[in-house]
Amino acid sequence: MIYDYMIDLNTFIYHEWDSLVPKTEQLIKNENSQLVIPTVDIVRYSFLMTAILIHKKPVLLTGKI
Repeated sequence: MIYDYMIDLNTFIYHEWDSLVPKTEQLIKNENSQLVIPTVDIVRYSFLMTAILIHKKPVLLTGKI
């Protein structure tokens, strides 16, 4: 699906969101425990929020709690 990819704005190459999520082995080896485990959705929405906030545009994300 088209939403499974992001465009690297420096190289204009498509990458899957999965490639930005740390592998399980990396998370296990990481000594610092994290409260949030990165998933494809977390990486995707973090990217979008950062891009919107850099341009100082208001953003409101809603969803299930």
